[in-house]
Amino acid sequence: APVSSVTFGSKTVSIGANAFVRDTNVDLMASVIIPESVKSIGEKAFGYYKDSDKGYAELCKEAEELGVPVQNLMGPTVANKDFILYGSKAAERYANENGMIYGGTDPTVEPEKPQVILGELNNDNAVNASDAAMILIAAASIGAGEDAGLTDAQKAAADVNHDGSVNASDAAIVLIYAAAVGAGQEDAKIEDFIK
Repeated sequence: APVSSVTFGSKTVSIGANAFVRDTNVDLMASVIIPESVKSIGEKAFGYYKDSDKGYAELCKEAEELGVPVQNLMGPTVANKDFILYGSKAAERYANENGMIYGGTDPTVEPEKPQVILGELNNDNAVNASDAAMILIAAASIGAGEDAGLTDAQKAAADVNHDGSVNASDAAIVLIYAAAVGAGQEDAKIEDFIK
């Protein structure tokens, strides 16, 4: 019978090759959630099969004559263009290898936005002169009418004083804060330096 949804137990560790091969109604499954416990997904497990030239009965007859499984005679096709695999690293790997869409670990959760730390642009876990330099370079680019060259998260981190623009004032706050930390004020917070 055609499958429209599948739920795997949390103890499932692998999904075998050709596990969900269907010859008809291949577009019923919109997505599948693979639990973290699954470490391997077999070849063509979610590769559906249909053949545009020959009917299924005709293929079965031909397969019987050749003594091969009917799947061997059918070309692979994804259930539908919007079929999505969710879940484990194995699901992500399988989706990438087979040109399918990987939807992340949990279909009910929006992908989380990166945590923004004011003044921290280069991901070295410290707010210092190199971050100030990045802010100044971005400010100069903006001043010249060019793109700031920053991601949205970096733009949010660069606007230290929350005035809606990335400029030298933000860089100055970062430098003053970095100098205070360098001088031994370990409990200093960058917010304390925003006037």
